[in-house]
Order: sequence, then structure tokens, then C-alpha cells
Amino acid sequence: MVVVIIIAIVVALIIIGRLTDQKEKVYRDEYRKNKRQLRVALSRQEQLATLYFMYRMASVDGEFADLEKHAYTKMCVEFAIAPNDAELMTFITMGDVIPLQILRNAGTKKQDYILGLMIIMMMVDHKIEDAELTLIGETAFKIGMSRERVREISDQIMEMYAQSCQ
Repeated sequence: MVVVIIIAIVVALIIIGRLTDQKEKVYRDEYRKNKRQLRVALSRQEQLATLYFMYRMASVDGEFADLEKHAYTKMCVEFAIAPNDAELMTFITMGDVIPLQILRNAGTKKQDYILGLMIIMMMVDHKIEDAELTLIGETAFKIGMSRERVREISDQIMEMYAQSCQ
């Protein structure tokens, strides 16, 4: 009788373990799916424009903080573009014209992604300056993005941030 109870307990623990593993697998798969949905495939020109806007956001308040440098460098690594890449330096020194044109020509998802990265760069140093908010607003306006769309992107970024803090 004791042997049967022990076997029943062991079987129950195995089943619970498998259900837990399965639940964790579903969670991991869902996380990967969500992470993939946040990413878009950018051309090299779009990547350079993205890095330009991130650089611009990081330096618009007159200070390129260590956290901003870290986020910028991480994005450079993600795109496999060196922070001192000659083409990137050209983008940065030439100003808004070409990056804005690239962003205007990009699809909606790409525009949302790039603006989202700008918002993340704005938040990374834990200080939101008026100049940074102005840059977001002006960039969105120049590419024809509505305020509602900017608000939706901001809300998504804030939601992701809140989830990452849990």
C-alpha cells in the first residue's frame, strides 16, 4: 500500500513537472514571438539613419551620457556597424536631410520601430528633456506621422519598459 502511494506521488510530481515545463516553454515561445514582432528588417541605409537619429537623440540635450553611449554602441553591434564607420560618420555630419528622406520612404512598421528606438534612447538616461521631446515631435511631423501614432508607439515602449521592470 505504501509503495502504491509513493508511486502515485512520484507520477504526480512528474506530471506537474511536465506541465510546468510546458507552461514555461509556451511563455518562452510567446516571449520570442513578441520579441520578433518588435524587430523589423532594415536595409543598411535604414540602419544608418536609425543610428543617426539615436545619436542625435543622445546628444540633443548637450550631454551624451554613459547610458546613452552604451545603448548606442549596443545598437551599432546589433546592426554590425562600427560606431566610427565612415558612412555613419558622414550621416552624422551631414545632418537631417538624408536620414529624414530615408525615414519618409520607409514603411510604417519601420518608421514605428525607428521612432521607438528614439524614444528608448530618450529614456535610457532616466531624464527626459524638453529638447528630446521636441526632437521626437519634429521628426514625427517631418515624416508625416500623426500624434496618435506617436502616442501609440510611446505607450507600447512604456508598456515594454514596465514589463521589463517586473
